[in-house]
Amino acid sequence: MNDVALLHHVHALLAGGKTTDAAIALVQAAHKGNSHAMYELALWAITGDIITRDLAMAYDWLGKAKESGSIDGALLHA
Repeated sequence: MNDVALLHHVHALLAGGKTTDAAIALVQAAHKGNSHAMYELALWAITGDIITRDLAMAYDWLGKAKESGSIDGALLHA
């Protein structure tokens, strides 16, 4: 699944009330090196809307996203 399709899938799961499934899909993709998933997971950790707010975890995911080539991750990680 490409990055755009993954994020659409995750957002569709969220819209359908399947928060746990969305989080699992995103975490799995992030652990497989998907920089978009890493960045999205970091945003979730910053806001605390979908997962528990955890700024240390968000910073770690932003760093990993940056290392994987995410410009957005690099800008927020700075």
